[in-house]
Amino acid sequence: MDRVEPKQTERQVKEFFSRSPIDDPLYLKKFIREHPDQKMAWYLLGREYAAQGKHGKAEYCFAQAGEVYEAFEKRKPSVAAEQLKRPDEAADAPAPRPRHKRRRLA
Repeated sequence: MDRVEPKQTERQVKEFFSRSPIDDPLYLKKFIREHPDQKMAWYLLGREYAAQGKHGKAEYCFAQAGEVYEAFEKRKPSVAAEQLKRPDEAADAPAPRPRHKRRRLA
């Protein structure tokens, strides 16, 4: 992973805390898409998923959070980031239902 410059990190942290992620949980997902190297955001999103009972997604986020998770939880994530599939690539996810063309009545 590329090293992030301190000024860039400071700007990202200020941007993150300029809004309350608790008031807008989708903001965490958007923030992570824009800044995937921010481990604290991964940790907070994992906590949100755990509170919702979405344990697979929470474990994925905790694995991405790495040492941030370890610092707050005083233990390592149960699965390493390299071992996890992205939640949207999960093998046990149901396949999307095929869409059928609708016939027009004459």
